Amino acid sequence: PESLNSGNVVDIYQKREEDFTAATPLEVTYCDMKGQQHIETLFVDHNGPPLQPRICISLETAKAMRRAIQVLVRKVDNLVITLRSCREHYYKELFFLRHGRPPSKEHEVYWF
Repeated sequence: PESLNSGNVVDIYQKREEDFTAATPLEVTYCDMKGQQHIETLFVDHNGPPLQPRICISLETAKAMRRAIQVLVRKVDNLVITLRSCREHYYKELFFLRHGRPPSKEHEVYWF
């Protein structure tokens, strides 16, 4: 929103190129409890360290989890931008109340 924080807030639901990286396909064959053979394609994500044991989850679950994390990260980024702006304007207001004038330089600072 343009009216909030001078328009510096980022859309938390935007898509970025680095949101999803390509995973390597891996074909797995296994037998279930009844002895029936199944063949499935798994996708291995090499972004993290190769730790074991591993867990297999559906692709939709992984995408939903990653999407939720990305939204939370963008919310934190927006919060940091808003707090930085509030802090800057707070110190400008303190400066004005103490000295009766706005700061003459962009980085004119006095400790209170």
